[in-house]
Amino acid sequence: MKNEHYVYALVDPINRIPFYIGKGKKDRCFSHLKGYSNYNQEKLNYINNIRSFGFEPVVYKIIENLSNKDSLEY
Repeated sequence: MKNEHYVYALVDPINRIPFYIGKGKKDRCFSHLKGYSNYNQEKLNYINNIRSFGFEPVVYKIIENLSNKDSLEY
């Protein structure tokens, strides 16, 4: 079994507070910034609000090299 999953946070660069925690693999954590996951309008509004101030959300990988099961537990 490959341990290709990770847990990540999207962080507001203005107040340095995470506003979204997710799990993914490959470049999943960056898809939010491209607007691909439009099912969560609140998150997209938050990202757009950050951008309206001239900033960009920061992506932090919290823990890497996890199985899918382990990433769900975190």
